[in-house]
Amino acid sequence: MNNRHRNGSALGLVIVAAFAVALIGGCKKADSRMIGTWTDPQGTVVTFNADNTFSQGSGATSANGKWSISDKKVTLNLEKIGGKPIDEAIDNIQKMLSAKSPQAVTPDQMAKLKAHMKAISFTLSENGKTMALDGSPNVTMTKNEAK
Repeated sequence: MNNRHRNGSALGLVIVAAFAVALIGGCKKADSRMIGTWTDPQGTVVTFNADNTFSQGSGATSANGKWSISDKKVTLNLEKIGGKPIDEAIDNIQKMLSAKSPQAVTPDQMAKLKAHMKAISFTLSENGKTMALDGSPNVTMTKNEAK
């Protein structure tokens, strides 16, 4: 067997192995505790999908992004608000607040708001039927029962 054929076969095996690892890794199932719709006390409904995306509302008040869960820690990574990329949406919120009252939000407060809005964390209850916003346990969401 010549070196060229042997190297080609080795490269082919590496490609097949890499593809298999990626395929197996990509098949990880979403945590079924999260799949479905959740509602907060104000009636806002958030849909958690099996592909680890979430969505809430429509139009100017919509929000969507990706979710993840580790043990009981649920993290929502916002990607868009009102159809706009998250950074643009947050900048628009800051402009709106500043127009109403220039002293309404300090730059430090705005930086904290941006960080919070990009990654929002909740803690899932033991029974998996409710979750509370980290740092504000009175802000909760309840899983809607499947019909």
